[in-house]
Amino acid sequence: MATRMRIAITGATGLLGRNLLFEILKQNQSDLERLEIFVLGRGSAARPLDARIDEMLRDDGAFYVGAGLHGAEAFCAEARTSIRAIPFDLERDDLGLSDEDHRELRREPIDLFFHVAALTDLRDSPIIRENLEETNVRGTRRILHLLAGLDVGLAVYVGSAFSCGSISGVAEPDDVDLDRVFRTPYERTKVRCEFAFRSFAERRGLRYKVFRPAILGGRLIEEPIGAMCKFDVFYGWAAFFIRQKLVVLGDRDRDGPAITVRGVVGLLGPRCLFLRGLLGPLGVVGVLAGRVLLALAARSEGEDQHGQCGQHLNLAGGSQGSLRGTEVGCHRIQPG
Repeated sequence: MATRMRIAITGATGLLGRNLLFEILKQNQSDLERLEIFVLGRGSAARPLDARIDEMLRDDGAFYVGAGLHGAEAFCAEARTSIRAIPFDLERDDLGLSDEDHRELRREPIDLFFHVAALTDLRDSPIIRENLEETNVRGTRRILHLLAGLDVGLAVYVGSAFSCGSISGVAEPDDVDLDRVFRTPYERTKVRCEFAFRSFAERRGLRYKVFRPAILGGRLIEEPIGAMCKFDVFYGWAAFFIRQKLVVLGDRDRDGPAITVRGVVGLLGPRCLFLRGLLGPLGVVGVLAGRVLLALAARSEGEDQHGQCGQHLNLAGGSQGSLRGTEVGCHRIQPG
């Protein structure tokens, strides 16, 4: 049997992570025995990680890959032959990994390690700041400690476009300024995480890439169109934009009726295509999907100052080319 490609993903049950996982499975449906995918995620006694993965594959992934309702069970069973669930917790010093899972991760080199997991909360309060610090900043440090003991071909960190802070103009791919003005504690934690990730990788000569997606929304290509698994993030963005507009206009209706989603669109104005799209029958909105992230991560030709080397990573049709390890993602991307 040929050597299997080993891929690890944190946050694979979240909004972006699951689409990344589904895209990997979709591109390799005819050759799943070549893949070994480690899904690092949270579970509980009432809902173990294995059960969460099964539910996600059956109720969402089957539609993404085109298996549909009638082929869901068969797809789930086939996909699980390539997936190993690894329960972990970003808030625990040892990530909550068992000795067995540690040994399995170290057993052979990992070709791709995606760190996607994070807490997204645009509010501001002492408890929220502490939660963001614990999950995002300390959690990323724990992931880096894990990476230090693994043999990883390419490490990928998924940050945020808003880690650039309050600036105007063009943000360069390597623009990381810890002293910049940030609008939310979330933004500040994300730039600190990115700085730690870059510094770690460059010190160790580890090949890496950093992606900074902007607003994430429903699917644009795969079925069901407009689907998204999390709405708490969406409402957080809505509240954020409302606050920004009220800074300019003033709070003219503080004691008025509750603001509905349609009311949010009216308040923000007709150019808010993101929120307007969510109200449509298809909910067609999105900036970065798993397909784009996977395609970009697969492009690893050339060498640059961040320690990239000339190794190709061919993910069953994933495009190859040249891409800087710290690409922000400002280029227009045509779906393949």
